[in-house]
Amino acid sequence: MAKTSSQFVCSECGWNGPKWLGRCPECGQWGTIEEFHEARPAASKRTAAPGRTSRTQSHAVPASTAKPITEIGTENISRISTGFTEFNRILGGGIVPGSVTLIAGEPGIGKSTLLLAINRLQQEFGICDYFPSYEIMMDDLRDYRFYDTDMTHPSKSAIAYITEILEEAYLSPESKEIASQWYKIQRALEHRPLMPDKDEYTIFLQHTLDKVMRFQQMYPYINVSNEITELNTRISQI
Repeated sequence: MAKTSSQFVCSECGWNGPKWLGRCPECGQWGTIEEFHEARPAASKRTAAPGRTSRTQSHAVPASTAKPITEIGTENISRISTGFTEFNRILGGGIVPGSVTLIAGEPGIGKSTLLLAINRLQQEFGICDYFPSYEIMMDDLRDYRFYDTDMTHPSKSAIAYITEILEEAYLSPESKEIASQWYKIQRALEHRPLMPDKDEYTIFLQHTLDKVMRFQQMYPYINVSNEITELNTRISQI
């Protein structure tokens, strides 16, 4: 399995380290440290297990744009029947187009039967996809290092590995670029300094606000009004 490594580099002085910091320890600038990932082979080039060569192939889906939650209507959504009355009841009447459903449980309770129903839906409607996260865990990440402390659930590194394959299979290049940009902003929003009354922190917040405003201009269909309000509030409270 190819390993992934991250480096955090200051854009002002070139300092690098293993974790993100709000302020560069070398030059003292705020908000200049960014994360860089080491290049790794694309997911499509990985060797698939026998009989599993087409499970991550994606299907064309209608183009859509993100909407603020306040603009989403409350009208009934047309659901697709799975062919199983009880499963339809658990899903609230059937599968919602565009939704993601996680199927989990103890061995022998019927997950395979449900997946056969999903396979039938995919053949009939072409709107469902099966992403083999469990099989990836069993085939690629068998080592104990990829399990959490309970030795049952995947670790953070395993989740990141599987998520990267999911993104490679289903997300467009534009969507991946948007997610990458917002990840950096989110890290800055989550930063809490030891001394919030310092002028440097005010500058850091202002730089973060500028980044959010540029993000809004680039992607006006993504609602970031809450983040802008939060930053303005934090700046005014200093």
